Amino acid sequence: VKFNLPNTMIIELSLFTPEALAFCENSFFIVKNNKLIQCEKSDFKAYEDLPIVEISRSYADYLISFGVDATFLSVLKLISDISLQLGSNHNLITKVKYDNNNTNSFGLMVLEISSLNTILSVRDECDTNQIIEAVKLIEKKSQEDSTYLLTGAFHKYDIYKHALVKRK
Repeated sequence: VKFNLPNTMIIELSLFTPEALAFCENSFFIVKNNKLIQCEKSDFKAYEDLPIVEISRSYADYLISFGVDATFLSVLKLISDISLQLGSNHNLITKVKYDNNNTNSFGLMVLEISSLNTILSVRDECDTNQIIEAVKLIEKKSQEDSTYLLTGAFHKYDIYKHALVKRK
């Protein structure tokens, strides 16, 4: 802010698009320059078109203290790429949860696809095309099976580096 007296004020604003958004409990975060930055809910709404990843409070605290790690950045990029490739008119994925506490180095990413009553758990680090193909396969199965959506229960799938498995 600069003042040119007596009656002029110059304000410079810098707007940026964050790399991603994260949410935990009642806290909202943006990722900028590999840092997790807490923001107000009202600020968060300006970016609601971006994918939002739900994380645990302990993981959020870790990311705030030590910066965003490479694994979480890869998860954010994966979600962003999936959203871009599926397109804004194809909002199948309604919720994304990420848990870094898992036996492998990737962690666990859970994609909720409410319109298909489906939960897709990404158990290994997969590329964008693998996940998109899995989502399309699940969508095709739901269209072919007239009882798929009638059960009311969520259908659960696991995707690994080399396989898509339906769980009971």
